[in-house]
Amino acid sequence: MGRPKLSEDELIRMLTSSDNRDTDNATKFILKEYGRLIRSQLRNFMLKKDELDDVFHDTIVALIKNLRKGAFKGNSNLKTYLVEIARRQSMNYIREKERLSIKKIETLPDNLAVEEESNDEDRIRYLKKIISMIDEICRYIIIERFANGRTLRAIASDLKIKPTSINKKYERCMSKVKILVDG
Repeated sequence: MGRPKLSEDELIRMLTSSDNRDTDNATKFILKEYGRLIRSQLRNFMLKKDELDDVFHDTIVALIKNLRKGAFKGNSNLKTYLVEIARRQSMNYIREKERLSIKKIETLPDNLAVEEESNDEDRIRYLKKIISMIDEICRYIIIERFANGRTLRAIASDLKIKPTSINKKYERCMSKVKILVDG
């Protein structure tokens, strides 16, 4: 026989229960029933395995918090609500990661070579503007390549794409930057 299904109402009751055993059992149920779906949604954001695990955990915690606050109104089913939380948690994670990468760009060395005369603040402001105008994948590739000094092969591994594909993607990203710089 298969494991018993929980109704959505029962699952919500268990997740909002003050009894830790109920919460643990409901969390295990979610992992078994919805874990594969949530992880596949998170993979769309091209997160590394440890990042995916962190965001997955944050998703479950956010679900429980939202249910306990009464934020879930039942306008959709719980599975749809859970997938939406996972999507938002992923986007928040990526935004925070980008914010930290931009901070690294702000700390570029003073001897950054630029042909025309300008001060460091102008160069950083210009770089930020250009970087903000490109898509997330290109932004990630360029920041990792130039601010963090990583190889294209390592970046390809992060993004779960073939090393042969990263070269073309990198060239397209650099073409976008060149178009933006040339105006």
